[in-house]
Amino acid sequence: MIVIDICLSDIPEWARKKANNGKVYAKFCIVDRKEPDKFENTKTVYMNQTKEQREAKQDKAYVGAGKLLTFNAAPVQQDAPRTEVENDLPF
Repeated sequence: MIVIDICLSDIPEWARKKANNGKVYAKFCIVDRKEPDKFENTKTVYMNQTKEQREAKQDKAYVGAGKLLTFNAAPVQQDAPRTEVENDLPF
């Protein structure tokens, strides 16, 4: 599971899209960081850029960070390899 923190105040107006159902949506990009930050976040969250913004090489709008969480990280016990056993059943 990846857990991210997003600053809703940092979501620019151009990135908010109102759908037919009346709800407001925004598209995000989650990318791996080269190194974890001081809070051990390994992901960075940006607003998804429009084609025009990408072509103009505009700076990305940073809105948050996150990290991968694992639960019950105990090693999975694998079944023992099966070996053929002679059929010595009495029936």
